[in-house]
Amino acid sequence: MSDPSARVRGGWLPGVTLAFGGLLVGVIVLANTGWFRGELRWFIGTIPGGDKSVHFGLAGAMALLLNLSWRGACWRLGLLPIQQGSALVAVVCTLEELSQLFVRARAFDPIDLLYDYLGILVLGQVGAWIHLMSARRVLSGSGRGT
Repeated sequence: MSDPSARVRGGWLPGVTLAFGGLLVGVIVLANTGWFRGELRWFIGTIPGGDKSVHFGLAGAMALLLNLSWRGACWRLGLLPIQQGSALVAVVCTLEELSQLFVRARAFDPIDLLYDYLGILVLGQVGAWIHLMSARRVLSGSGRGT
């Protein structure tokens, strides 16, 4: 029998994760150039919670996708599991937010960073949970294709 976790990660998931990461890089580059001053700011203003909801959703979705793509890989800090995907997204979000101190078109906001962390914590754990449930289903033989 082949590795059951191979079905969990899916051939499409790493591609979606890379594409989403590329989208985030593009958004950051455009924001750093000042491009988001008009219509996009208006659009974000129509979202409940506005900018904070966007930070929560984008950082959290990236953590969710990475945790799924990396099949729930984690480090252990004593008894505390640290999801590797979530940890990477947290480091990148921290560096990106701090870099705004040096970009004229941007403004550092520690509350944005807080919402990044909340999204990573909540949605990153959802990704880890989805992976765990999928792996259990495949291993028990109740997954699709069995």
